[in-house]
Amino acid sequence: IAKAGVVGGSTAIYRYRLLDAFIRNWSEWLIIGTKGTAHWGFYLFDLTNQYVVEGVRGGLVTLALFMAGLASGIRTAYRSSISRVLHSRDRMLSWHAVAALGGTAVMFIGISITHSNQTTMIMLLLLASTQTRRGAAKPVSSKSSHSEPGAKPVTPHP
Repeated sequence: IAKAGVVGGSTAIYRYRLLDAFIRNWSEWLIIGTKGTAHWGFYLFDLTNQYVVEGVRGGLVTLALFMAGLASGIRTAYRSSISRVLHSRDRMLSWHAVAALGGTAVMFIGISITHSNQTTMIMLLLLASTQTRRGAAKPVSSKSSHSEPGAKPVTPHP
């Protein structure tokens, strides 16, 4: 992480120091989290890694649940995106959820989210979960459920 800085004024070394302090002080936050991190080092009260934030707020269980929820959302959306049962429009929507959640998982290494972004994160997870709920996956037929009532079915060209 320390060598990931692309420009001279980046904070890659700070992010490295934060993650290093998080790992070195594992006994302090592991069980139920900790009240503060300022004593870990210079300016380390500013938590710029969402995974560190989750560990500090609630310990290992909170961190594990956060990571499991994120991984589950990505896995569910990915499975929907490659499903042959869903309509192509729904598969594309699922692929967008995969890209958004995957990008967010990587982004969490470098930033922590605010309350407004937590809402966006929850919406992405809900989007991923609704794509494969029971009964949502229906085979695509020539009489698509997406067409208007009374419309003629679309036949593919040979």
